Amino acid sequence: MATSAVLPATTTAVKSAVTRLLHIAASLPDSPFHGIKPENLAISNGRVMQKNDQLPKVVGVSMRSGGQVTASGVPFEEVLKMANLSGITATGKTAPSFEDPKAKQYSLHSYGCHFAEVEWEPELARLRVSRIASVFDCGRIINPLAGRNQIEGAVVMGIGMALFEHTSYDPRNGQPINIQWEVRNTGQGLRITDVKIEGVSMVMTHRSDFNSYISSHGGKVEPLIDELEAKSNR
Repeated sequence: MATSAVLPATTTAVKSAVTRLLHIAASLPDSPFHGIKPENLAISNGRVMQKNDQLPKVVGVSMRSGGQVTASGVPFEEVLKMANLSGITATGKTAPSFEDPKAKQYSLHSYGCHFAEVEWEPELARLRVSRIASVFDCGRIINPLAGRNQIEGAVVMGIGMALFEHTSYDPRNGQPINIQWEVRNTGQGLRITDVKIEGVSMVMTHRSDFNSYISSHGGKVEPLIDELEAKSNR
């Protein structure tokens, strides 16, 4: 997950930064690449050069930085100096795979299986996970440390969810449902004041339902109270 989330964003940011650098190299009047289309330029080994690797034309222009133009291109820091820039920044992001339509064409997830050995002592009412064995088909792991952390983190999270938590999943896509509990200290202890499911406030939803029920019964509150009491006694 770390590799699939970080690398695409990093690649996008790098490509964006390189594109900006090539546009600067092609647009600066003092640049040896002035007038050349940016798509005909490339960067390799830290140097800006033409894709056909020919010596850039320098007739009638000069480099203010004093750098030397060679057939192997111009160092990118020289291009930045000509533009009076200390660096180039760019950003990139990775869309969640379940939101990316292109992701459906590929297999982006690893597969694995967890085996848990659980001990139960009825005399003490103690449940203990004594051993976990995990097997994963991850493909090529680029960062072994991050890969190991992902597996160990999944084990710890799975034990916590099984023993101490409850997680609801959307049956349509298998994604966890985002539930937020709002708790306030009313002076007489903590009290749940609202529950938001996927950003939808249950307080506001109930308020809308109550208003609709009251409106459909002539604007009277008594029918709503009677209905709530009837439900609570069922």
